[in-house]
Amino acid sequence: MLTPEDLSQPVVLANVRGLALARDGDALKLVGGSIDWLPRRSHVATATIQELTAARLAMRATPAPAPAGQGYGEAPPPVVTDVCLEGTELVFALSGPLDSRSVDSDAFAVTSLGYAGWTPVSFGESPAYDPSVPSVTLELAAAPATPWQAIARGTGPHPLVDAQLRRLGGGTDFVHIQRS
Repeated sequence: MLTPEDLSQPVVLANVRGLALARDGDALKLVGGSIDWLPRRSHVATATIQELTAARLAMRATPAPAPAGQGYGEAPPPVVTDVCLEGTELVFALSGPLDSRSVDSDAFAVTSLGYAGWTPVSFGESPAYDPSVPSVTLELAAAPATPWQAIARGTGPHPLVDAQLRRLGGGTDFVHIQRS
């Protein structure tokens, strides 16, 4: 997910209040109006908004394999196919095997959203990787309160990669948000 919000909702930049239509000959023209910045209290660069909006429009449930000749050959890079939390054990199911050297705690993040904002949930330093399934298991210090999110990194300095060094999800982070 691009944001924890419902992806069908628009990106709100501001509210315009008191806008009216006035006739100007045969044409209508917008007049009046004031801008209420409360929905977006900080300014984000226009280029960033464009990138986020374009990424949102291009998103798919799972990354599509690259067309032949773009380095993926027959099989696409691995993706996370499911996330399951049972007690304090968090399991990421994968579509294909990973290079076990890339599976370390820096490739994952778990946080819980509380009154003070997002709080990290600690977990063991060594995630358990099972190449036969394939899956990665994190042993959390405590079960996270909802809402919580789990991230498996396909970007940054510590991405999960497969044996061909192809990044998880073709170079995108996997984010799961558990609302209840």
